[in-house]
Amino acid sequence: MPGAKTNDDDGEDISSSDGTHPTSPREPEGPDEVQEIRKHTQRATNRVKYWRALTTFALIATGISVTAATYTLLLKQEDENFRISVS
Repeated sequence: MPGAKTNDDDGEDISSSDGTHPTSPREPEGPDEVQEIRKHTQRATNRVKYWRALTTFALIATGISVTAATYTLLLKQEDENFRISVS
């Protein structure tokens, strides 16, 4: 917005010597840093996969248990209603 006061409007030069903003993404500085970034990314990906699998398993287990409990209760209720209506 024109005229809006931001943190950069105080007149201070916050750019670095090469003209880039200090919080802008930077390129990795060497093969060790690239490897460390890849390791970190792989660990984060593995954590996401783990929690996704765990959540899927929990949802499937919940669905199976609710279905089994409902079936058992309805089977007992149907049997009870049949016995009452026959006698």
